[in-house]
Amino acid sequence: MIARITRIRHLPGGRVLASVELTENGTLGGSYAWTGSTLDGVASPADCNAWTDGTNAFNGRVGETTFISSSTWIDSFTNQCSGTSYALYCISQ
Repeated sequence: MIARITRIRHLPGGRVLASVELTENGTLGGSYAWTGSTLDGVASPADCNAWTDGTNAFNGRVGETTFISSSTWIDSFTNQCSGTSYALYCISQ
């Protein structure tokens, strides 16, 4: 799943108005997505080694695709990069 969101700091409370849970094909994705982002939309160092390493040697920041009432859509928790298949949000500013 790819979602392009710009100017996160301009979103009211860092929230989106609707969940971002559809894939690029229009089907439902999972409840989580790799973001590599902090709550304010800044790149986090937790990005699975720039999205190149899926081993447990690295971690990545994860957002909740269905949680729109707070900033957790972009930054909810850190997870090991191995064995987890999440969608990837591409965020640019």
